[in-house]
Amino acid sequence: MLNRVSLFGRVDRIESIEILRNIFRFLSDNGIEVIVEESVSKFARIGKGVPLRDLSRGDVLITVGGDGTILRALLYVDLPVLPIKIGRIGFLTEVPWTDWRSALESLIRGEYVIDERDRLKVIYKGKEFSVTNEVSLKGERLDKINEFIIKLSSGGSWNLYCDGIVISTPTGSTGYVLSLGGPVVHPSVRGYIITPIAPYREPIRSLVLPGNEVTEVTPQNQGAYVILDGQLFLTISNGQVIKVCLDDSRKTKIIRIRRRGVMEDVFRKIRLEDH
Repeated sequence: MLNRVSLFGRVDRIESIEILRNIFRFLSDNGIEVIVEESVSKFARIGKGVPLRDLSRGDVLITVGGDGTILRALLYVDLPVLPIKIGRIGFLTEVPWTDWRSALESLIRGEYVIDERDRLKVIYKGKEFSVTNEVSLKGERLDKINEFIIKLSSGGSWNLYCDGIVISTPTGSTGYVLSLGGPVVHPSVRGYIITPIAPYREPIRSLVLPGNEVTEVTPQNQGAYVILDGQLFLTISNGQVIKVCLDDSRKTKIIRIRRRGVMEDVFRKIRLEDH
């Protein structure tokens, strides 16, 4: 039974704020407690706002926005997520904003499936971060080519001269990696992808690794920015190591109302079809 729903979304668009208000009222009218993120509470004037991390107290998470909204929320909240889409393209969002009511009715009745996806664990200076799509590394200086050393736990190393590196889950392969000419990998494949950004004299465009591989990345000639799901930024110094592997302790759990195949959705969105 659905008792508590956590609510998060974009507050910089009028249509998003209106949908957030409608969702809050609809759930409240159905006797469901709604836990509202503090910026949503402030701008939509609903509920008593809590920090984003505290949304973990809910049974499920509803987001209103695009993929960036989901990625930001899932950096801090480990719940099944029902994304309501505002905008045109969203590879993680299947429910258009016009269908929010029917989607919530299905959610309350339990008429949905949960699509579980692998996540990446990023380890730096003893701290662990879990990401849905990707971790990217870019040099601190834009006027200087970067040198990275990539070492694999199974053996072998890869010296890269490039503008940066993207390490992606199969879920993230339809995002940054796709725009770099990398492969689209089915989300059920257990593994991850390393793709260089603008590599110099590099014949390998992408490297697909198995799920048990641990990758170490070390910037050699300058420090680097580490960007987690496009939302959280870290900095590492020249010679410092960042480790990346699959996160065995957590999955991305996406609530699916429609029963279309995952790749059917991907092909539609690559062709810029709305639904």
